[in-house]
Amino acid sequence: MDKENGCLVLYPGSHKGEFLDHGIPDWGADGGVNKAYWGIKKMPGPEAKKIHFYAEEGDVVFFHPLLIHGSGENHSKMTRKSVCCHFASAHCKYIDIKGTIHEELADEIMGYARKKFFGNDPDFKF
Repeated sequence: MDKENGCLVLYPGSHKGEFLDHGIPDWGADGGVNKAYWGIKKMPGPEAKKIHFYAEEGDVVFFHPLLIHGSGENHSKMTRKSVCCHFASAHCKYIDIKGTIHEELADEIMGYARKKFFGNDPDFKF
């Protein structure tokens, strides 16, 4: 992957900060992001250090979940594919998302799934 096909961009050291407010970013409100895309609402400024991570076919990348990261738009004719896996300790506890930023995201994803797989049937319940 390279800049033309939207390689991964990482902000070194950002994982040492706090969890940042997420949602449909201000820069994506005009349709500039995919459906169900949630990201950091206020990205670091242009003075923040960032690196472009060039991955080769078969590469595996591990990083902290708070590390600010993302990939750009694919401007090449090549297909870009990736697999994302999340791991958590068996000692993690359930946290009710009601009233948090995650509730809005869950509602959006469930609405998307309901429409795509169940014809937006208002009576369907997951």
